[in-house]
Amino acid sequence: MRKLFYILLIINIFSLRLYPQITVFSDFEGGNVNILKIDALTNTIYFTPDIDQNNTLRCWYYFGVANVRNKKLHFVPSGYNNLAKAYMPAYSYDRKHWYRVISNNYNFEIKALHDTLYVAMGYPYLYSDLQNFLNKIKKSPFVQVKQLTKSEGGNIVPYIIIKNDNPEVRNYVLILARQHAFETLSNYVLEGFIDYIITSENLKQILNKFFIVIVPIVDVDNVIKGQSGRMQKPYDFNRDWSDTPHLNAVKKIEYLVDSLNKSYKLKIFFDWHSTYPSVDSNIFGFFNLYYFYQKQYHNLENFWNLVSKLSGFKVLPIYTKFQKNVFYADQYFYRMKDIDFSCTIEFDWNYIEKKQIWDIKNLRFLGKKIAQALIIYSHRW
Repeated sequence: MRKLFYILLIINIFSLRLYPQITVFSDFEGGNVNILKIDALTNTIYFTPDIDQNNTLRCWYYFGVANVRNKKLHFVPSGYNNLAKAYMPAYSYDRKHWYRVISNNYNFEIKALHDTLYVAMGYPYLYSDLQNFLNKIKKSPFVQVKQLTKSEGGNIVPYIIIKNDNPEVRNYVLILARQHAFETLSNYVLEGFIDYIITSENLKQILNKFFIVIVPIVDVDNVIKGQSGRMQKPYDFNRDWSDTPHLNAVKKIEYLVDSLNKSYKLKIFFDWHSTYPSVDSNIFGFFNLYYFYQKQYHNLENFWNLVSKLSGFKVLPIYTKFQKNVFYADQYFYRMKDIDFSCTIEFDWNYIEKKQIWDIKNLRFLGKKIAQALIIYSHRW
């Protein structure tokens, strides 16, 4: 009997070496997961996005799975609101090249081709990705990268100015992105936008019309921690745009705009977001805060018709009314005296149309077309 025990023990140890157990990890920048259970027999991973005490929306997850080569993995997410579930998550083997899981179900399967697999709610875009991009673009003589402030967590919130040295320029455009940390798509669109602007052969002439101020990641803390940031307590970034904001980044953006407005005119304000990952609208849309008889309504409509024409992508205008005691960024800038328009853009996670998927290449392409539309539109100034 004892011999049989040792034989079985040796076989078990040997099999573990040949077939090591699946392990899950998220101890890296932007990582987030709470593992509920791993079924070794069926290679099924039951998990939920992890949240800290200041986050109320469970949606962002990003984790690695080791010892999975040639295994068919089954993922079963749970524990969060259906609106926040992702039914076309992303996966990668190197955290550089990302692919989408085509699924109409919140559960999904992936046949792993390598030892380690990374899975995320969508395409990740990390704080370090932004730093790498800033290091690239600040080589341009027309780009300035500055520190806006430090976050509540002590991290630097950078901002970008794209301008030339023409003292006669009096108009500027302001863009914010990632007020909600999990809405990563806006940064890929922003990269396409900035790359197109700063590599244009006519850049100096373009910047004779306007300069651009960009805060590429507003909620840097939750981007670094891997939290969604949506409806976080005590203050959601996009609910803090009163005359007395609480969050450092919002305070400093308002202060920066007030300072610029003493010498310049804010002509366009963009607040770049992403829809809920389970919403499949087959478009990207903008929120319209204006009545049809206002000139800003027609400015906004003309601009997005131009973007749609240049890109070939459908644009859906959505009329939204002001809400009492809710302080959105687009509402804050709506009231600026000389502004052409203020709007929020919602980039869709899933399909452009039919079976064409939003991938990183298409997101950057969209950014390029928004830049082209802005240049054409600016001729009226």
